[in-house]
Amino acid sequence: MEQQRNETRTLLRSVVLLVILQAVREGIGRLVLPYLPPDLFWNRMLTMWVMTILTVPVLLIAQNEDLLFRFFPKRFTRGYAVATAVTALLYITAPANFTGGFRAVALLLYGSIVTPAFEELLFRSLLWERCTRAGMPERRVFGWNVALFTLWHLGYMLPAVAAGNWAAVLTKLAAGFGYGVVLGLVRRKTGSVYACFLVHGVLNLFMI
Repeated sequence: MEQQRNETRTLLRSVVLLVILQAVREGIGRLVLPYLPPDLFWNRMLTMWVMTILTVPVLLIAQNEDLLFRFFPKRFTRGYAVATAVTALLYITAPANFTGGFRAVALLLYGSIVTPAFEELLFRSLLWERCTRAGMPERRVFGWNVALFTLWHLGYMLPAVAAGNWAAVLTKLAAGFGYGVVLGLVRRKTGSVYACFLVHGVLNLFMI
């Protein structure tokens, strides 16, 4: 019974944290976006800077709870070196870099570096470790991490929810679920947040 209460408290705290982070992101967006050019590029640039700022409290919370899982692997093996080199090569040679100019490079930075770094620190590090320390079996940690990651993506779709664009909302949730499953499996298999960061970045390179 005590174990169940501990797990419930952990999940509630995690949901509250996600709601607060998304509320801050949305709130800053509503304050700043009216002063930016009305296109998707500037929306994403603002999101990138907000994520960069929000990384600080996520790191502080993780440090305060002694839950900051090692981002880089303990041993940077040849496999990690090759994976890093291949990922960097994909980023550098992305065709959009040579046809889209500054905007394309900025969007690559947003989608393949800043967003994966922020979300992997939040989900596959802080929240994963919270659930693990709460005594959850690994399968349950995986399942809840996927569920929370899917819920997180609902926060990106508040304008679509308000507009009743449920097709877009469901598509985003499906993408969040799919990413959550893949990245959760990578976390379970490798035990490495850095591996999740690389995979997340490459997926976004081709999907965003």
